[in-house]
Amino acid sequence: MDNEAIQITSLIGKWGLAPSNGEARRMVYQGAVRINGVRVTDVQEMVPMVSGTVVKVGRRMEVI
Repeated sequence: MDNEAIQITSLIGKWGLAPSNGEARRMVYQGAVRINGVRVTDVQEMVPMVSGTVVKVGRRMEVI
């Protein structure tokens, strides 16, 4: 997994943290998505697939 990256909305959809990619985009626009505690504001943001990366979507949290 190391040295790879995935678009934030795709990651949210694949992990089931949002019911659709459209909902994932809406959550990013509303400021409900954080990577390692930093708010994501760009739906094109790439998330590094590095062990220990924390992705929080609303109240749900996942660790890569």
